[in-house]
Amino acid sequence: MATYYVGYGGNDSNGGTSYALRKATLSAALALCTAAGDVLIVTGSEAHPFVAVATAVPGTLGGTATNPTFIRGGNPSTGADDGSLAWISGGGSATTGFNDSGGARSNIWFSNLRFASFNGNPLSFTNSASAGITVVNCEFHSNAGYGARLLNGNCAVINCVAQSGTSGGGFECYGNVTDCRIIGCVGIGVRASAQLYGPSIVRNLIAGCSSHGVELISGTTGNIGTTISYNTIVGNTGSGIRTTNDDGGGQIDIAWNIIASNGDGAIKPTTGTALIIMPYQNHYHSNTGGNLVGASAPAWWTTGDTTGDPQFIDTDNNDYTLASASPALRSDGQYPGAFGIQAKPSGGGSGAAQFVRHDLRGRGRR
Repeated sequence: MATYYVGYGGNDSNGGTSYALRKATLSAALALCTAAGDVLIVTGSEAHPFVAVATAVPGTLGGTATNPTFIRGGNPSTGADDGSLAWISGGGSATTGFNDSGGARSNIWFSNLRFASFNGNPLSFTNSASAGITVVNCEFHSNAGYGARLLNGNCAVINCVAQSGTSGGGFECYGNVTDCRIIGCVGIGVRASAQLYGPSIVRNLIAGCSSHGVELISGTTGNIGTTISYNTIVGNTGSGIRTTNDDGGGQIDIAWNIIASNGDGAIKPTTGTALIIMPYQNHYHSNTGGNLVGASAPAWWTTGDTTGDPQFIDTDNNDYTLASASPALRSDGQYPGAFGIQAKPSGGGSGAAQFVRHDLRGRGRR
């Protein structure tokens, strides 16, 4: 196990073994990571971002399920592995950042990275044999694609931000998407497969996207269950949650969500879906066309739902905590939505993707 460095001001003639000797390009740096557990520290600041080009992760890169390879941000001044957010720019021309175009790649963790100005998907792992790609505490801004596109097994996007995408959407992930903020993306907030890998979409804020908040697409047979719960899905132009035609069958649990002000129904299965859709304990408000709509409206299972204006504290400033008089605050103490996330990363968008969490009566806690 070793630690290597790449970033703004580096040189590929350097050895890459320290911040002072950092490499200049991803391909040169990644070629050094050949053992399980290796760490690649990427540095770049808001003033001087590290400019990346599309880089296929090389086959020599090591990692196992219990000892993955780590690619994470470091302090832009010292290279210290201190949780700093490293700024990576696509320069407006790079189609992707890290990708598996060279073949299946597995067991790689990305953390504390901010991707912006890519002409595509900054993280793109689409080989079905790739597995164990995990994205934690990363931010994605103004990219012409999904922030992370992970179409493989055992993948996850955790505590990340996708905002103001020029096209594509928030995250296309066939695994788990949890504790994320997805706001104002041009496209779908979260796109997943109802058939593959049993995804869980939990505790996310998905707001103001130009298409659906969540879309579950068709897949092959063998669904092992999908969970969509404790999300706040609000103000999206399309449906809050949309499922497409799927002949494979299986079950989707949709529970404890706040689904409000979406433009094409709260939950909308499309014609011919064979999925068993089980919505319950959700809070609905002002969804155009209704709450349970479509040719296969799943009205047979609804129970414990509430309705009415959820009374978010300050949506203009992306604060989706609930006022004390909100009808979504239930007498049993179990509340829907993304646990009152105030959807701001620390530092007004320039720091790591941290959320300020509140109890639902406004007393802040981290």
